[in-house]
Amino acid sequence: QVINFFSFSNQLALQFKIVRKAKEIRKRLDEIAADRRNFHFSEQVVAPHVETRVREQTHSFVRASDIIGRESDKEVIIELLLSSSDHENVSIIPIVGLGGLGKTTLVKLVYSDDRVVRNFELRMWVCVSEDFSLKMVIEKILKSATGESYGHLDMDQIQIHLRDVLNAKRYLLVLDDVWNDDRNKWIELRDLLINGTCGSTIVVTTRNKAVATITGTTSPYNLRGLSDDDCLSLFLKCAFRGEENWLPNLVEIGKEIVKKCGGVPLAVKTLGSLLYMKTEEREWLHIRDNDIWKIEQKESDILPILRLSYDQMPSHLRQCFAYCSMFPKGYEIPREVFINLWIAQGFIHSPNGNRQLEDIGNLYFNELLSRFCFQHVVEAFDGEILACKIHNLVHDLAQ
Repeated sequence: QVINFFSFSNQLALQFKIVRKAKEIRKRLDEIAADRRNFHFSEQVVAPHVETRVREQTHSFVRASDIIGRESDKEVIIELLLSSSDHENVSIIPIVGLGGLGKTTLVKLVYSDDRVVRNFELRMWVCVSEDFSLKMVIEKILKSATGESYGHLDMDQIQIHLRDVLNAKRYLLVLDDVWNDDRNKWIELRDLLINGTCGSTIVVTTRNKAVATITGTTSPYNLRGLSDDDCLSLFLKCAFRGEENWLPNLVEIGKEIVKKCGGVPLAVKTLGSLLYMKTEEREWLHIRDNDIWKIEQKESDILPILRLSYDQMPSHLRQCFAYCSMFPKGYEIPREVFINLWIAQGFIHSPNGNRQLEDIGNLYFNELLSRFCFQHVVEAFDGEILACKIHNLVHDLAQ
């Protein structure tokens, strides 16, 4: 009973804290509105400038000896590839997970494995990214298959070449970093890819469960984070030039640093690389004691990569997502608390007034869930989600 009491007290304290912050924001907005009236400012609708972030194009080469902690995942995917259904022309295997988790790296390991090379007559690698133009994707597939450019041809000529290239071949096609969740666009592409022989396989990597559901002919492979031991091994590999240079005091600090990475390899690499060849303990303590979002990073580091996920959110989800930063890290939050607070802040509207706000809030929650904003989900016996936590790195991004 004492434990329950304090747990309940903590929840009340959190809710009061959030309400107080919300009131402060409301008060500031009221002051701005009063200034507008007093100084006769007029409102104008200005199209916002949206900075386009484009992820660097991926490729298929990998040095297997540099990869830590993905051997079992690799074996599972290879088994799926080698046992592709003989009665289906093309099997489609989606691999899904948070940005920076290592989906592309895993597929590189699979793509270059000798067993896979021997099994497929033709292998192709295409980085799709945000622009899912059918013509552009087909051009990339053809260039990967033949080494030639087909950009000068029209759509009908290109699709003829594509079907000729794939005809009667057992092929492996990797479509890396797919964002498109328009099922009709996907079906258009899929219909042009079924010309291969039985056993042909397409591997799709994506950050969005909705994309995985649309594309897959099998259940998505949900990639998990690395273990603490694997994270530490990767971190030390990035931070030191060889094991002989490890310093015991810094290794101990490193064990604490990797805990904030949530099992995400790119986060581990980002922080390890920042400390490469640095032997001053204060520099390591600075990384340990600061949130990741406060640490300067390059475009290829973890937060810029995660920022791509935010950029792809529709506007109605962005404000709900940003509001998540008001909750403390590591706190288990009931689903209803999210939805009720979003409604209270005016983030949820019923366009025609014919839908309950709670129903729309549930849709928003599920969409954020499909984009890996939440983790450690608590489910009821019937699968209904009762509560969850915000991933530490996602929390940093929301801030």
